Amino acid sequence: MLEVHRCRFVEHTPDSIVSLTFTPYTTQSLLACGRANGKIEILSPINRWNLIKTIPGGDNYGLEALVWAHQVTLSQAAIDLCDTEEEKEKALRDLIKKSPRLFSGTKSGLIIEWDLDKLKPKKKLHSNGGTIWCMAANHSGTSLVVGCDDGVMRLFDIFDDQLTLLKTFTRQNAKLLSLALDDADKIIATGWSDCSIRIFETSNGRVKHKLTVEGIKGRDTFVHAVLALKDGTIVSGDSRGDVKFWDGEMGTMLQTFKAHSASVFCLASNQEGNSVFSSGQDYKLNRFNLVGKENLEDPSATNPTQAFSHWLLTGFRRLHAHDVKALAINELKTIMSIVSGGVDTDLIVAPLLKFPEVNCRHLRIFPKTLISVSKSQKLIMYQALKGIKLWRLGKGTLPIDSDLKKKDALVLKLLQPQDSLLEILFNGPHHLTSSTLSEDSKWIAVADIEEIKLFRIEVLPGGVNVRKMRGFSQVFGNSKKISGGAHRLLFTPDSSKLIIATVNSYIVIVELDNWHQDKFNVLCYFNNHAKAEPSTISTIDVSTDGEWLATGDVSNRIHLYNLKTLQYYTTLPRLSSIHTSLTFDPSSPIMVITLASNEIYLFDLESKNFTDWSRKYSRTLPTKFLNLKDKIIGCTFNPARPTTAILWGVSYICFVDFEKKVDESNAELEILQRKELLHHKLREHNITKVAPEELSLLNFKVLRKYQSIMCVEFIEENSIIVIERPFEDIMKTLPSPFAWAKYGT
Repeated sequence: MLEVHRCRFVEHTPDSIVSLTFTPYTTQSLLACGRANGKIEILSPINRWNLIKTIPGGDNYGLEALVWAHQVTLSQAAIDLCDTEEEKEKALRDLIKKSPRLFSGTKSGLIIEWDLDKLKPKKKLHSNGGTIWCMAANHSGTSLVVGCDDGVMRLFDIFDDQLTLLKTFTRQNAKLLSLALDDADKIIATGWSDCSIRIFETSNGRVKHKLTVEGIKGRDTFVHAVLALKDGTIVSGDSRGDVKFWDGEMGTMLQTFKAHSASVFCLASNQEGNSVFSSGQDYKLNRFNLVGKENLEDPSATNPTQAFSHWLLTGFRRLHAHDVKALAINELKTIMSIVSGGVDTDLIVAPLLKFPEVNCRHLRIFPKTLISVSKSQKLIMYQALKGIKLWRLGKGTLPIDSDLKKKDALVLKLLQPQDSLLEILFNGPHHLTSSTLSEDSKWIAVADIEEIKLFRIEVLPGGVNVRKMRGFSQVFGNSKKISGGAHRLLFTPDSSKLIIATVNSYIVIVELDNWHQDKFNVLCYFNNHAKAEPSTISTIDVSTDGEWLATGDVSNRIHLYNLKTLQYYTTLPRLSSIHTSLTFDPSSPIMVITLASNEIYLFDLESKNFTDWSRKYSRTLPTKFLNLKDKIIGCTFNPARPTTAILWGVSYICFVDFEKKVDESNAELEILQRKELLHHKLREHNITKVAPEELSLLNFKVLRKYQSIMCVEFIEENSIIVIERPFEDIMKTLPSPFAWAKYGT
């Protein structure tokens, strides 16, 4: 019988999503999701929207705007260095191979370029214009347009890794809330807080047209969103709930739709410019399609597309439960999606071509690194933005003999609820990147991008004693290679060492034995992830016996080290999809690697090769399991059943026995439905009794009883903790959403 500690006391609430932006089509496809507190999540759409890294943000980095830029044009200085056309072509190819740059605009007026490996600011420049409400990069990735609270639009030069002010446009007596560049980068459409849309010419900075929208009972209408379509049409969304289409050349309104019951906050369109999406405060996602374009085109018309075409509101869905603040579209064949996000903290991915007829996918992002567990002491630690909380698990009544005979799950009475033991808040300007609790519950370590802190704790009946180890700040000495903060922290199972994955992608092993003297020694460091192409370390695990260390980075490089000899051991072959977790089998020298594709690989440490099971089944896992909407996030083992791994995602727990065969016939059925389906199959063959061996053949048993899972971990034999954060609990912490009128009320 399995004892489950179902925990819902971890009050984790992600911040509102305020900006979404895809990388340009000239580089690898990534989605940047910016939250109001300054945190930026980078997701890989081609890897099932896997969260590959998180920029933690900080106190002065509150976000309002986010944009990618990818330079695809050589500067004049680079051209002058090339003597032949071949050299120019090579220089251009090398330029395009470079990673895109990510910029954010903050509430404090800062423009920040982010280092995507160290996850910290690379460049910072103050706009001197107050809050930055909107940003856009030109299509060649060489300039950045910024809209500020003071009514001034500013143009910045970002050629060849620069970030310098190029020019300012004429000040307007309103706040600049939104902007968009046309396909040729010749005009900039802007939305303002004074009922107006102004169209600027980029060549001279002059206002070409000023378009006016209606006010609201003497109050100004805010134009929160604008688009510049391929055919010259300008689209606007405002605080009246109107979506308007304008002739950008003539400055006249073409069509208007009362499409929303409240403010329109965001617009998005496809590349062709014949589909437009809008959303906002009433959390309604509308689709507009351009129709009639293919029927009548008069070459003599000033703009034949606009003259004989019109827009229709073709459908809508309410996907969110609160205000929608951001939309983004990706039209790559393997992605073809529209993504939305807002105050309810969820990302929602909808198929672009078939919207609104088909179902959509909710992405609930819960980084598993937020939770640390001391199994032996039954303690749980949660990492907040700038602090940690520590609880002791509660206790339940023991089941009686008659209960054990029941086949249904038992809900035991709670004898003692969870006990909140400790909460520590930190004063630094940066948000935490990592934290860890030692197995003996004597150590807590936390890190941000600049500093690592170590605490010695003692849990007493009346409270917790905490001692900060001030000598730990000197552990790196004056080394520039391994100084500063960390992306990942982990104690060894015997609590004698701290493993640090630094912001420079070094692995550092620190000995803790001399803590009484407040002295700490660096036993060794490894630079495998920092060589050649440095990459952010994303996963780290230590074997139960403390002999092996595994580390993985976002480039999908996985390295193994021997902690007894303090030597590098081997590197795994690059796998087909990015890995999501590394877990050592506690009963054998085998490591389980899970991928975003839901594939599972078993690596034998002694032979330095994949196991027989893995070579036979890893590429032929059941289709139903591979097609689960949510990818595998983590893996854990029940000490009482060492051959069975428990894989888990946000919405399911899956039991996989590595000693059983794998095929389509015995895999991925809901546990609650399994018996009924099996009996149905037997009845078809006139079999009246279920043989026990039939049940024993089943594998890949999926349980969907738990939702919004943050962590799954065994703490002892047949005893597991499942930490959930239900969406309903998150909604209770948010302001009341817009109350739209319903039929019959």
